[in-house]
Amino acid sequence: MDLPQVSRSISEQPSSRSQLDVSPIDKVKPETRDMFSSGIWKLKNNLVHTDLIDLAGHMPDLVLKSKAPATVYKYERSYNSWKKWSSKFKEITCLPAHPFHVALYLTSLVQGGKKAPSVMEAIYGISWAHKLACLPDPCKHDLILNIREAALRTCSTPVKKKEPVTCDTLKKLVSISGKTPSLLDLRFLTMSLLSFAGFFRFSEVVNIRRSNIKFKDGFMSIFVENSKTDVYRDGRHVLIAATGSDLCPVNMLNRYLIAGNVAETSNEYIFRQLSFCKSVQKYVLKGQKPLSYTRAREIFIEKFKLIGEDVKKVGLHSFRSGGATAAANAGVTDRLFKRHGRWASDKAKDGYIKDNVSELLSVSSMLGL
Repeated sequence: MDLPQVSRSISEQPSSRSQLDVSPIDKVKPETRDMFSSGIWKLKNNLVHTDLIDLAGHMPDLVLKSKAPATVYKYERSYNSWKKWSSKFKEITCLPAHPFHVALYLTSLVQGGKKAPSVMEAIYGISWAHKLACLPDPCKHDLILNIREAALRTCSTPVKKKEPVTCDTLKKLVSISGKTPSLLDLRFLTMSLLSFAGFFRFSEVVNIRRSNIKFKDGFMSIFVENSKTDVYRDGRHVLIAATGSDLCPVNMLNRYLIAGNVAETSNEYIFRQLSFCKSVQKYVLKGQKPLSYTRAREIFIEKFKLIGEDVKKVGLHSFRSGGATAAANAGVTDRLFKRHGRWASDKAKDGYIKDNVSELLSVSSMLGL
């Protein structure tokens, strides 16, 4: 069974490269490390030469880097829950685990009212631990696969996705800020327009540095250093056209950088905390860390309430889905659409689109009836 990359909430994501440099094994709880003394790892006990012992000590760090830090955190938590449950019963070993015992655990989750995502996470965590120890994966057994399908059929709840933001909504946000918006307003408007035009996730837009931006004739290029789908960290350039309208993301970004006094040679995050300076009676950028998800969400709710939008139906991700929806309904080709949004699969891409009524009606209207 292939293990998917499970993401954590934005507020839990590492906010800088320095945090990613922390040793992965140091982040793993002591009770989880039994997987590195089981299975193939028992061969470490046979080593005599100090060089080989030293290399073996580095191997757990290396194999843990095969998954993103957030994914390791998620799998570890699921595995620890299984380990805690299995410790109650003398006849059950958690590693290596027997498929029948894993099936009992999954059944207990379903009987306890857990939803399908919890059952799936349990399977992924147990499978992950066995694969790290190079032990037979009990989750590939037909019994587990049947319970997995049963959980998906009986324990799933409808996913209520947030509504996409529209251009009309963006016009309202620009309008309430007036002709001379403050730096506080410019920051929000710039983040909103960039997220919409570049199909940016919050984690992508908030981590844009000034050095990632290049202004060209008629467009700009933004280099995305890290992305959820960029597993090998090659980075990706996102090109955004200058439109010349009030909603032009290129113009709005330029205004924001000038107002924030962000130097072209700076390597700082452009979306940072603001402080009101009494001496000059205006907001100024401060700090070295990017704006937090919590604060961005607070500002988002405040602004959307001002324009009369239902904040329960939209979220920060609505800008990305809004841009994607607008592009799809405008007839942008799938290849360009997928590349611009940095989607790993067509299924993920299509999940962002909300087709308009005319597009949906075009199917039945072209049947020759």
